[in-house]
Amino acid sequence: MARAQRNMFFAMIKPSALARIIEPSLEAEESIYRMCTDDAVSTVTTVQMHDEGVRRFDGDSAEALLLLDLRELDDFEASHIHGARHYDRRQLSKATNQFPKEIYYYKGPATSKKLVVLYDEDGKGLAEVANGFVEKGIENTYVLSGGFQAVRSRYPHIIASMSGASAAAAVGPSA
Repeated sequence: MARAQRNMFFAMIKPSALARIIEPSLEAEESIYRMCTDDAVSTVTTVQMHDEGVRRFDGDSAEALLLLDLRELDDFEASHIHGARHYDRRQLSKATNQFPKEIYYYKGPATSKKLVVLYDEDGKGLAEVANGFVEKGIENTYVLSGGFQAVRSRYPHIIASMSGASAAAAVGPSA
């Protein structure tokens, strides 16, 4: 299944690499809640990355991570990867040809230290969406190998739910 596709303009990221990126924000959130602070941890987290599962960067850290869950809203609300935001894939096909403001913050070239990671249930249905992101200038787009299923089975500690304190907002159209 490691065959390269000619029409694949995005990169893949392994669940293990994503878990290593997210774990520092989980630890920071736990520290904040232990201090009885009401502020939520930002999904923009400085992290250290050392994994073959991601495109190599010039440096050794990522500046920011935008994690977009492209599953149905009900599935997202039931559970999602910590720090993820819901993104309706139909947004990409709208005639406005624009992303919400939140996504443009993370826009970068393929070598950027900012990452835009997309996932669905199994990681198999995102080629068209990911290519659409790249075509619209978000060249630092990654698709999570194995999708939510792979993370849920191997890294359940990075799964959150809307009822939990780590719930993230949905990414919607810009105002």
